[in-house]
Amino acid sequence: MDSSSKSEAPEDDLLAVPSPALFAKWSAKPNALDTKRFWKLIDETEKLVNFGIAAFKTGSALSNLTTALMRLGVGRTTILQPVAAQTVFMLRSDKAKINAHEACMVVTAIAHLLPRESRRQEWVLNSLQAASEAALVELDDERTSLAYKQRAAEVLVPLARSFLFVDGFDEDLFRRTFKEVNSGALDKLSMPPFKLRVLKSKLYQVHLDCVLHGRPSEFRLSPALEEECKRVFDAHQKKSKGSSFRLHHLVSSALTEIGIQNETSYATEVGYHLDVVAPKQKIAIEINPSDCYQALEPGDEDRDPKSFAFVDLKAQHLEHLGWTVIQLHADKFQQLDTLEERVMHLSMLLEIATCREQKSTRAQSRSWK
Repeated sequence: MDSSSKSEAPEDDLLAVPSPALFAKWSAKPNALDTKRFWKLIDETEKLVNFGIAAFKTGSALSNLTTALMRLGVGRTTILQPVAAQTVFMLRSDKAKINAHEACMVVTAIAHLLPRESRRQEWVLNSLQAASEAALVELDDERTSLAYKQRAAEVLVPLARSFLFVDGFDEDLFRRTFKEVNSGALDKLSMPPFKLRVLKSKLYQVHLDCVLHGRPSEFRLSPALEEECKRVFDAHQKKSKGSSFRLHHLVSSALTEIGIQNETSYATEVGYHLDVVAPKQKIAIEINPSDCYQALEPGDEDRDPKSFAFVDLKAQHLEHLGWTVIQLHADKFQQLDTLEERVMHLSMLLEIATCREQKSTRAQSRSWK
């Protein structure tokens, strides 16, 4: 890279790494040199944000870094926590060089990338709340341009959904989000149709979460908007599950061998589509491609992959509806050569999921007494 164009962070180098390096174990032809170079860059990024975070002096520098990490699927807590701290510091600084939209992009990326065990830590929620406060203040500021205010939904909806990732709820943010969208804010957005569809899908999930948690009626979409967003969400879910016929067949055959009646491509009433289900036991098996998981860290090849927040959010909603959810790594499952191996693998996952469900049910029973 030419030194004259060198950025404050190594995201340009990161983005130059070929994608097979990210999933070496699952790739057909992993390149060991690319993989080594990639993780060396990640290590350097970790050093930079821990010992030189002040180098990130603008919101664009932070958002560029988190955008690069999003594309690469890297969710190291030791990188993301200093970035979150710097974002909050800059938001609260008198000479802040970060606007609310940039801050929301950064914290949303962080909530998406973090592994499940780190997502509910206090610093994550604090960063989301800081971005939420900044966004609401900026929208209410009379000095804020009309053009920016018309983009309110573009900022608020993804941020509200990020609170779902961490099992959080910001009353002011959610109230403002529903007020804006129910007043026609989506119609004011100037964005490509596919991006608007993605935004509507995210909005529907926020609405559904409020329904599942029994929140007051002010935290709901209007009937017409709910119908439209649910239609878009349903179509998006159906499309994402429409290219896994072979995997559906492999899983279904293994369940049949175990003696469990099952269905493939199952549509739920709330809009979620499921790969394979055992309706009688109300077990859902989600077949996830590699882009549902963090890039495999060196030495973690034999550990369970870490799913991104959107995968876990769907599972949470399904569990609210009474389903037991099993996450199946598509590439890993396809590497099982025989029906016997697939039956053993699924039997193990079914046993683990059933035991987990029983423990959860007992815990809930004790809490109600």
